Amino acid sequence: MPRNKILIPLDGSAYSETILPVVSRYLKPEENELILFRVAEASAAGTGGIADLVADRGLHNETLFRLSSVEVEQAMHPTYTSQIEATMAVDLESKLLPIANELRDAGYTVSTEVGFGDPARAIEQYIRYHDIDLMAMTTHGRTGLQRALLGSVAGYVLRHVAVPILLLHPFERGSSG
Repeated sequence: MPRNKILIPLDGSAYSETILPVVSRYLKPEENELILFRVAEASAAGTGGIADLVADRGLHNETLFRLSSVEVEQAMHPTYTSQIEATMAVDLESKLLPIANELRDAGYTVSTEVGFGDPARAIEQYIRYHDIDLMAMTTHGRTGLQRALLGSVAGYVLRHVAVPILLLHPFERGSSG
């Protein structure tokens, strides 16, 4: 019997990991394969090129001329960017391993994946191209101005994919939510 493929996006926070006990409670290990997915935003990977270099150096646009031609070339060179992404991917994968191992100890088949770019769009693309059966994630449940300013990864994914989504909005004890 084929297993369901469950995508679990995690952002590195303990908050995002609160979905894991829910997954363990409701999804049987023998019926489900878990995919832990971590997305680093493009600017975190240095893929913003010159803009990232300026930001890293604490410079403003008017001081751009202070960068050496070598620094400008490196910041814009695809090899430089791919090396940064490769290094970040190894780091992010290593942070997912303890979580994956804990789930494996519970009997799950688990894989880890790392992506780069806008988290909402990366999740959407992963779901579209990897035959995902269900996505399970934690949401902050922001509304109003917070949502308008910060956006909503969960909201975007809800509007753009056609797979069932298990969303958890954990409340603190005593919260009326």
